[in-house]
Amino acid sequence: MLENARLFLDFLFFFYLAMWIIFPAYLANAVAVPVTRHRKVHPIDFGKSLLGQRIFGDGKTFEGFFLASAIGCVGGIVQVLLSPLFLQPSLAWHDLYMSLIVPRGDIEQYVTISIPAIVRALVFPPGAMLGDLLGSFIKRRLRIPRGAPAPVLDQLDFIAGVILFSMLFSWFGASFFQLDIKYMIIILVLTPFIHRIVNKLAYKLRVKDVPH
Repeated sequence: MLENARLFLDFLFFFYLAMWIIFPAYLANAVAVPVTRHRKVHPIDFGKSLLGQRIFGDGKTFEGFFLASAIGCVGGIVQVLLSPLFLQPSLAWHDLYMSLIVPRGDIEQYVTISIPAIVRALVFPPGAMLGDLLGSFIKRRLRIPRGAPAPVLDQLDFIAGVILFSMLFSWFGASFFQLDIKYMIIILVLTPFIHRIVNKLAYKLRVKDVPH
């Protein structure tokens, strides 16, 4: 029974570390709609069409792209700067319940001030916005109207953008593919569920117009 409890706490710890890593991208994706609400905005595609469909649509704006990216970057840098406040409590909790499968080194690697952490904080948010833009481009080509659901694509397009854009920064150790594989898997598997929960909450709070 005690060992099962420790394993459960370990899975929560893995979740905590995965969310810590991907937080800047999540933040940018979460604020993309609210920061442009009730503002005069300018579509990235300038209202132009391709093969009879808008390139991206009115929902993708310069204001949303740059404001969301900036907020994600600032939030990510603040997170990195505050990481020393989280490092020691995280290590203490890890040792207190005598973790079975969470490597202590993972905590020291990710909850820290380091060049890879700083670069991820600056790269993941615009990567997320580029992925969101790519998702809209694909939806328009599939003739899916703005606001209509596109399962999987809606939930993972911004993560795809993070993956692709961060590859350009492998030299800094900041590529998504340079994360430990278990955290990559956790992020990819759980993001669709987290995305749906956050969107439904935003819809109920009237922050978003659609619940997906």
